[in-house]
Amino acid sequence: MDGSRVTVVVHGGKEVGKTTFIAHSLELYKSEVGPETTAAVHICGRDVAVTVIRNPEKLTSAHVAIVLIDLTVKDALRELPGSLEMAQRINPRAVCAVVATKADLYRLRKVATEDGVVS
Repeated sequence: MDGSRVTVVVHGGKEVGKTTFIAHSLELYKSEVGPETTAAVHICGRDVAVTVIRNPEKLTSAHVAIVLIDLTVKDALRELPGSLEMAQRINPRAVCAVVATKADLYRLRKVATEDGVVS
C-alpha cells in the first residue's frame, strides 16, 4: 500500500442492495461487508485503501458518493433528489454517481428506462 486512501459513501433505501453492491465492488463476500468496510484495490497501477461506508448520515467527508436506486420500487426516483442533496452536504466536490440496482429482475421491475430520462 502506498498510502493512498479513498472514502466512498454508498447511500440508498432499505433493501436497495447496498451490501451486495459493496461486496461485488470490492470482491468480498457479503458476510465481510459491514457499516464501514476497507479493502485494498489496485487502481491505475497503485494499491489504494478504499473505505466504503454504508448509509453515511453522520459522515462529514468523502471522495465519492454512490446513490443506489432499486428498479423494483415504483417510487425509487422520488427519493433521488434527497439522496443527491445528502451526498452534496457530505462533500460538494465529491464525485457522485447514481447506480440502478436489480435491473436484471425484469418481471419485478417498476421503473422504466424512460422514467429516468431528463429532457
